[in-house]
Amino acid sequence: VERALGGGDARFLAALEAVLEVLPVSRAWTGVALAGEAQSAGDDFEALENLRRLAFAKDVGRPRRLEQLELRLGEEGDSG
Repeated sequence: VERALGGGDARFLAALEAVLEVLPVSRAWTGVALAGEAQSAGDDFEALENLRRLAFAKDVGRPRRLEQLELRLGEEGDSG
């Protein structure tokens, strides 16, 4: 899978990382439903993040957006 998807190509890995940073985070991670085009983009995020975790985790780090989201959710949970 990794080779077929360009796993050794630094340009592919950089593009995957960049796309994961700009797509809206899907409901699977936020718990918030998206609408219309945002939902489609969120679905793309979910598919690409699952692919990253499965095949490219050692080459592409976890999206910062997920880390920031977890920090925010943790802060909200601590204040309530």
